[in-house]
Amino acid sequence: MASLRKINERNQVTLPPDVLRDAGMEPGSLLSIEARDGKIVLERRTLAEEDFSEADWAAMDKLVKRQIKTGKYAEYSNPADARRHLRRLSK
Repeated sequence: MASLRKINERNQVTLPPDVLRDAGMEPGSLLSIEARDGKIVLERRTLAEEDFSEADWAAMDKLVKRQIKTGKYAEYSNPADARRHLRRLSK
């Protein structure tokens, strides 16, 4: 069943828990987000633990928190691109 949600002033929207559950998503799930044919498409993505080291995960967590605070986000098409970006930022 479709539900109506309002986009707030920070361009955020709350997704209904039952919709997330039905899509197999839970808190902490990774999503790819894209505009496709006038629609916003969310798809669950996964990264294997071996894609990043513990230091990479810690750096990514710090980066995401900063991006949320500033509202400016980076996009990566694969784990290697994300790792390279993290390493450039840490220099």
